[in-house]
Amino acid sequence: MENFGSLFQEWREATTEKKLLLSAFVYFAPRIDASTVYPKTLSDNVDFLNVVCYDYEIEDTTKTAAHALLTNPSHPSKSTSSGITSWIQSVPAKKLVMGLPLYGRTWELQNPSDYKIGAPAIGYGPANGLMEYDAILKYNNENGAAVETDGGTVSTYSHADDDWIGYDTPSTVGTKVKFAKNQGLAGYFFWALGMDAACTLPAKGSF
Repeated sequence: MENFGSLFQEWREATTEKKLLLSAFVYFAPRIDASTVYPKTLSDNVDFLNVVCYDYEIEDTTKTAAHALLTNPSHPSKSTSSGITSWIQSVPAKKLVMGLPLYGRTWELQNPSDYKIGAPAIGYGPANGLMEYDAILKYNNENGAAVETDGGTVSTYSHADDDWIGYDTPSTVGTKVKFAKNQGLAGYFFWALGMDAACTLPAKGSF
């Protein structure tokens, strides 16, 4: 990571007269693990950082998870609010751009009657674990899926039989964008726009 910071420092020195913007796509929190942290040279030499605030705890196929949760009651340090707050301690808020996913993560429920976030699962669900937002809406409609919103994590999930899909809706996106604005962030970005053809998720007029 020190080399990563040095690389941006060299780029900045080489592009000062060219007035180029430098940015980086970074982990949800400045500390990647117990011993690795983004260097200060990164903050000093980028114009903005795109913070990846999604794909939390997706490796575990034994239970469902809110993969882009704003707050995490069971693991507070692994959430968008925690990550952004920790970045602000190292980087000016005006250099941070909060990332939001335009796709959901899916699991196959062990018991269709137990469908809360964290419910037992036996593996990934429809679309091999990742479903684009447009496909989620189509799936919900065609399968009569029940749609639930979890206020504790600020996330949405749907379920039909033993299929479970965790994703964002205009409501949860709006709450997250308000959080970004209250934190004084530069803005927010979506990954990736083609997954929401009707452009229904962006919270218009929030920035």
